[in-house]
Amino acid sequence: ILKIEENTKFYKVRDTLNVPDEDAVCDQYLFMCEHLESNGFCHYEISNFGKNGMLLYNYAKGNDTDRVKSIYEAEEVKSIGNSYTFAHDLQGEEEIRHALVWLCDVVSSRMRKAGVKCSVISATVRDSNFKTVSRQMTISCPTNHGADLLKIGMELVKKCGIMHNVRLLGISGSNFVQDGEEQVSLFEVGRDKKSDKLDKAIDSVRARFGQKAIKFASSEEHYTKYAEKGDEER
Repeated sequence: ILKIEENTKFYKVRDTLNVPDEDAVCDQYLFMCEHLESNGFCHYEISNFGKNGMLLYNYAKGNDTDRVKSIYEAEEVKSIGNSYTFAHDLQGEEEIRHALVWLCDVVSSRMRKAGVKCSVISATVRDSNFKTVSRQMTISCPTNHGADLLKIGMELVKKCGIMHNVRLLGISGSNFVQDGEEQVSLFEVGRDKKSDKLDKAIDSVRARFGQKAIKFASSEEHYTKYAEKGDEER
């Protein structure tokens, strides 16, 4: 069904046109769906029979197995991450590590605020020629500690094979479990409790005085030198 657009010849004579009402349009649409389906053309490349043709067809017929959701219902978080395009290219492991300290601190804070821990960590590196490489790792003990993200994130960055002229860095966590529901090794219990206390103390101070109230010295120096004029992607 053609839409009559303004500034067209049809629009000027729209009052003389025999335009079908909405019920007729729906009937024609359903007939077209059934006719095309019977001839094997459910995804025929015309109008809404393109990429989303089958989806529109099912919606028009009321075929939907998804449960009814409120528009106010929060979407399930699939991943939490942060990437940054730097104003100056990073050179070497030291500068990359300083940048990762800051990124991992931001991502771990967001995960703790969401009450989750990740079991998959991903890193993305892009150089000045826009070559982009990503790597990920599944870990046995889910975490939301910045130090864990930094350690694994650095390993992943090295596997990406781009250690000079780095224009963008990204780190993210996914495959979440609720904080407190994860299985922890007996050897990790003591370390996790200490890390949890430290993280809670940092989060408490930041909640009261702002995110910048506590920073890592190395990441602050790096942020001032390289990131002030960059672009952050959440």
